[in-house]
Amino acid sequence: MITVEIYSYNSGIRIIDKFEYKNQTALDKDLVLRKLAGTLVGYRQYDISLAEFNKLTLTQRNNLDCKAIFDKEAYIGAGK
Repeated sequence: MITVEIYSYNSGIRIIDKFEYKNQTALDKDLVLRKLAGTLVGYRQYDISLAEFNKLTLTQRNNLDCKAIFDKEAYIGAGK
């Protein structure tokens, strides 16, 4: 399982959502749709289940290995 924190910018509000995906293909599909909608700012991908992720403290989450991809221009451009 893959847990992902997706950062979006919608109507002037920064939103962070957590999702669990069964595989990389499902995640990639969702990311493409969000990018086409113009709301995706970035994401952090963890190789852990969402249930296990939710049991961790904030410090433990921050110390987990993750793949983090952010588009600075998407965030700055969304505020205009």
